[in-house]
This record gives sequence, C-alpha cells and structure tokens, in this order.
Amino acid sequence: MRQRGVVLCALTPHPPLLIPEIGKRDISTVKATKEAMGKLAYRVSRVKPDVIIVISPHAPLFHDVIAVLVDQPLTGDFSGFGVPGAKYSFKNDLELAHVIMDEANEIGVRMYEFDSKSGDRHRRLHGLDHGVLVPMHFISEEVGQDVPIVVMGTALLPRDELYAFGQAIDKAARRLERRAVLVASGDLSHRLTRDAPAGYSARGREFDEKLIEFLRDMDVQGILSLDDSLLDEAGECGYHPVVTALGALSGDDVRSEVLSYEGPFGVGYGCVVFGPKTAFEGGCG
Repeated sequence: MRQRGVVLCALTPHPPLLIPEIGKRDISTVKATKEAMGKLAYRVSRVKPDVIIVISPHAPLFHDVIAVLVDQPLTGDFSGFGVPGAKYSFKNDLELAHVIMDEANEIGVRMYEFDSKSGDRHRRLHGLDHGVLVPMHFISEEVGQDVPIVVMGTALLPRDELYAFGQAIDKAARRLERRAVLVASGDLSHRLTRDAPAGYSARGREFDEKLIEFLRDMDVQGILSLDDSLLDEAGECGYHPVVTALGALSGDDVRSEVLSYEGPFGVGYGCVVFGPKTAFEGGCG
C-alpha cells in the first residue's frame, strides 16, 4: 500500500436525508446508500489516514479559482435542515492546505483562502456545507473527529487542469508525509425522473450509467472524455471532484469497488471507493 500521499479516494453522495434525524421516514428509501456509506467509512478507517481531504461542490464555487477553507476549527451543523443539534467540529490541517496551495501555484491553478469573514455577503461562509458534513458524519463514526480534515471547493476549470490539481494534492501530501484520503463529494444526475429537482432529461440516466461503469472499470480516459453536452443535460455535481480524485491517483495501478448506486427522488447517488490495488488487498501497510 502507498505509504504516503493519497492512499484512497471515494465518490460519496451527500443527501442530508442520510442523517437519521433528518431523513426519518425517507431514510428507508435510501437504505442501500446508507449501508454503502458505512462500508465506505470502514474502508477509510482501514487505511489509517492522517488527514481527510474533502472536495465539495457546495463549498464556495468560482469559475477559475479553487477555494480552500482556512477557519480553525472547521465547524458545521444541519440547522439548515431543521436539526441544529447535529453539530460537528474538525481540526483543519492548515499546514497541508498551504502546501497544496503552493503545489497548485506551481502548475498554474489558482486557489483562494476562504474563511467565515471573507467573501461578499452572497458568498460568506456559514460553517461546513452538507457536501462535507454528510460524508464526514459517516467517516468520523469510524475514524473519530480527531483526524484533521482539509476542505475545498472545485472550479469550472478544464478537465486537464482539475486532473493536474489532483496530482498536486497528492504531491503536497507526500511532501508532508501524510496518509491522505480524498473524498470527492457529489451527487450524480439531478434529472432522473419527471419530478426530479432539476427537471427531467433522458440523458441523466445515461450519464449515471456511464460514470458508474467507467469507475467500476477504472476507465480514466472514458471519464475524462465524457461529452460536455452530456454533463450539462445530466445536471450533476460530482464530475469535477471525481476528475480531481483521479488525478491524485495517477501513475498507480488503481482498483475500485462500486458499493452502491440508486436514484430515488430523481437524483443519482453513487458510492464508490478507488485507490491503489494494495488498498484492496488486506492490511493497512
């Protein structure tokens, strides 16, 4: 198993209804996803990470700049979903965040330090978003809330730049001798049914099927070659984080396991772990 750098990646959905206090009766509808998230969290714990890096499409989003959160600690709750008592607090690995920024600068990817006091009034940060909190709810149950995290958004950059940014993340973790897990938080198509949140498109199902198939086969070129019109029609929010995660594993013999996929409520939820083949061979290295 990789001793340092990004030792495992995961695609995680982030519907708040996976949290029992929020989902209540609806949580039975996403039983497969909930069980898969528990398995994913266990896989994360097995590789004994020093840090969890989360890319959330619901973090501050810019066109050509990637925001990284620099509050210490990083905190959040589900008050926006009627459950203010579900509170979370994580140490921010600011040393790693700044080294990631250095490595990103070397390849021409711009990053912006975002805290609760920065940004205009429309983009001000009010704690961790559900793109971070939902996967970390499950992961922290296995690894604890003492493992620090790094949280960043994504950007509407060309795919090759997002892929190279993933390589920069891995290089930064190696420089600091961190064992990092990279979580690509994102739901798939939001247009699977007639009553879907973003309206219906027949291409929504096509996108989900292709992405899950490519991840199962670890067909990186297939993922990078998905047509822009398909992404637009799908109304997805997980593709850009996945591309970055794939970059973090470039050069490795990468394996994967699709833990679940389902599309209730018109939104695709895919739960996938992928990483160096040694991460799937038992033991933690």
